[in-house]
Amino acid sequence: MKALRNKTLIIVALQLLVASLHALHLKSYLSAPWDIYYSSWFSDVLIPFGFYFLLCLNDMSLRILKPWYVKAAIIFLLCTTSEVLQFYGIYAFGVTFDWLDILAYCAGVLLAALVERKLFARLSFWNITTLKESNQT
Repeated sequence: MKALRNKTLIIVALQLLVASLHALHLKSYLSAPWDIYYSSWFSDVLIPFGFYFLLCLNDMSLRILKPWYVKAAIIFLLCTTSEVLQFYGIYAFGVTFDWLDILAYCAGVLLAALVERKLFARLSFWNITTLKESNQT
């Protein structure tokens, strides 16, 4: 259980960081053209990043979520579906279609996978594959 608790604490901290970066509204501190980049793509990179780690919370109980590419594909497809719906006038998580948002979703998901595989994978508790193993550590 300690492994699951540690993993959960890291993911909650990441989610709080993502929320804090949105709450700070950094655009007011930026000058052109950075304020436009922030408005256009900041959330489109950061939200898929956060969603990816929400799936990491379940990869011990849902083994299909264990590979990084499964989590990445799920989040990318959900975000892209939202963007395509916006193209058809169905407002799902936004109101304007921009095909560059899809590239930003890809960047956010790949950044999350990179952080998980290169940084968090070094943590002894991160790669535990089952809840049973978690109880043993």
